[in-house]
Amino acid sequence: MAYLGFKWSALLKFRQGKSQLIYVIPGYLTSDRSTHILRHFLLAHGYDVHGWGLGTNNKSVVSLLPQITEKLKTLTNQKKKKVILIGWSLGGYLAREVARDNPQIIDRVITMGTPNRGGPKMTAYEEKNKKGPEEEKRIEKIIAEREKTPITVPLYSIYSKSDKTVWWEASVDNDKRHQVIHHEVHASHGGLGFHPDVYQLILKCLS
Repeated sequence: MAYLGFKWSALLKFRQGKSQLIYVIPGYLTSDRSTHILRHFLLAHGYDVHGWGLGTNNKSVVSLLPQITEKLKTLTNQKKKKVILIGWSLGGYLAREVARDNPQIIDRVITMGTPNRGGPKMTAYEEKNKKGPEEEKRIEKIIAEREKTPITVPLYSIYSKSDKTVWWEASVDNDKRHQVIHHEVHASHGGLGFHPDVYQLILKCLS
């Protein structure tokens, strides 16, 4: 955080002055409070930024997808433009899945420390809280069925090999059907949403 404060003025020199519509989704067990600084940074660059507005991210992917989709359809209808999704950790997984289902309203997806392959099970949290074999099979079947449909919007994956929460290998999307660009940074999982290098990369992905 201190390092970000030191770099803040330098980052603002790269003001882009664009008004693209952005919707930011927080990670598991966090809320819009965790993305406040990132959203403030993007607002300062002239973007039309919105938090996800669904409280704490502690529900299942299946139950959250329709809620996020409804919000995005309302937002894009009001603004008359497509929306860019930025998701941190599980928030990025949700962003990708929404884009998979609704490419007509999504411009692109930027993820930070997200398990792009294998889903939420590719995290330290899931490793400590393994589900029973039947539940694991059910979830894997749902993921496999969904992945039959490719994501057709541009994808950007920001990841760190220092991430101890999401296995960095899972952040590498090697699906040949996807248009994805990977960016590696050096940051902890919890630091991805505050790191100046990540912020510069996000601006690059937005340009």
